[in-house]
Amino acid sequence: MKRIVLALSLLATVFCSAAAQDPEVIKAYLKSLGSSTVSFTMSGTGLDGSTISSQKGVVQVQYPCFKIESGGQEIFSDGSATWIHNLATQEVVITGPMLESMIPDASLNLNNSGKPILKFSNKNGTSMTFTLDKVAPCEPWPADHFVLDTKALCDEVVVTDMR
Repeated sequence: MKRIVLALSLLATVFCSAAAQDPEVIKAYLKSLGSSTVSFTMSGTGLDGSTISSQKGVVQVQYPCFKIESGGQEIFSDGSATWIHNLATQEVVITGPMLESMIPDASLNLNNSGKPILKFSNKNGTSMTFTLDKVAPCEPWPADHFVLDTKALCDEVVVTDMR
């Protein structure tokens, strides 16, 4: 219950703030989720403002770690590295931390239904908008839950480490 009250308080603060938000407010909201499973709807917006993609997914979050399953991809992040696993093409790309670099250009608001909306804007004019449809707190995961063990994947999977 405390988590829900804290999350609602943070959302109220953010909702009343200016559009250009302090990254610490976004981090505080993500931290307030604790260990949670979140169902979301994501839409991507192109340079002309049109929706270029839309999909549903699930993220298991334990800031700064997360695991996303959506659109035929799994994305794991332990806060230090990010593994993007494309199930259809049998490819994994490993990069540095993803979330921290996106937070400075993020905003948090509520939609008309009162659901939190996280929007990540890119400097090129595109954006990704995540509507958090359902947040369910859960027990904490061990740290290795947010790491993709590439050695356990089949031999056909191509792994590219870009760190």
